[in-house]
Amino acid sequence: MNAFKPRRQLGRTGFNATVLGIGDVADRTVPVEKCVATVCRAMDTGLNLIDTAPGYEDGYSEQIVGAALKGRRDGMFVIDKIDFVEQPVTPQVEASLRRLEMDHTDAFVFHGVSELDAWRKIAAPGGGMEQLAKCVKAGKTRFCGVSSHHPDVLREAILSESVLKVAVATDVSRWKSPNLRPASTDSRR
Repeated sequence: MNAFKPRRQLGRTGFNATVLGIGDVADRTVPVEKCVATVCRAMDTGLNLIDTAPGYEDGYSEQIVGAALKGRRDGMFVIDKIDFVEQPVTPQVEASLRRLEMDHTDAFVFHGVSELDAWRKIAAPGGGMEQLAKCVKAGKTRFCGVSSHHPDVLREAILSESVLKVAVATDVSRWKSPNLRPASTDSRR
């Protein structure tokens, strides 16, 4: 295996992740073996962060990731998503774990939370984060968080006590929010 560089600590997870990760690799027009081989080639280069979701080709991505990680789970950080924020969390986590053929992931995050009101419902007492915290306690995942492209949602998530130090975003450079960077670099978070 090649040692892909650079790497950075992923929040306070203690995991040293490659700055590039493996994302949605699902395409039902491509045979599963070819998709799995693509993921394996990416892992062979040293990439050690993989992101999937039940909504990527209706669970096909999770099946591909699970197949690719058979016998190669050590040293990989697997992030999966909760796609339906209004529905109970535990059944969604359990369904994803079945498709992955794993007993746990490294993180489950609420997928694409784009509005503050939605985040606040998730973070409220009895909300999705509290439900996901029960999955952490049950050993179904190690960390929980939120993915978003919205800087205000990310800022509140980073500052939240309910997020266990994993917040995922893509291309936040598109926003010039003066409040996001200080929250994301605060060493106490």
